[in-house]
Amino acid sequence: MPGDGDHMRNGWNGNMMGDNGSAWSPWLVAFFVVATLLLVLAALLVGRLLRTGGAVAPTGRGRAAQATEPPEEMLDRLFATGELDEATYRSRRTALTEMRQPVRHQE
Repeated sequence: MPGDGDHMRNGWNGNMMGDNGSAWSPWLVAFFVVATLLLVLAALLVGRLLRTGGAVAPTGRGRAAQATEPPEEMLDRLFATGELDEATYRSRRTALTEMRQPVRHQE
């Protein structure tokens, strides 16, 4: 008559990993490697967005706009790439010029 421990001798030990006693199958290791890589990638992306302030403005050539680019040069570039029409370009350029002129006090 079989004893209570026979289920352990026939290879079924309840862990669904077989009878080798190891829970570290190649699939489990691959899962942890992929999960770790995805977490590292997500952390790098979040870090990059935080460093740039979340503003990655594409230009016509697929590169990010320089944060130190003067507004006049930005307008020139947007007009040159066709992202601004002439009327918008002229009105914004005039507004920038007027804003940069020193205020003269009449005495």
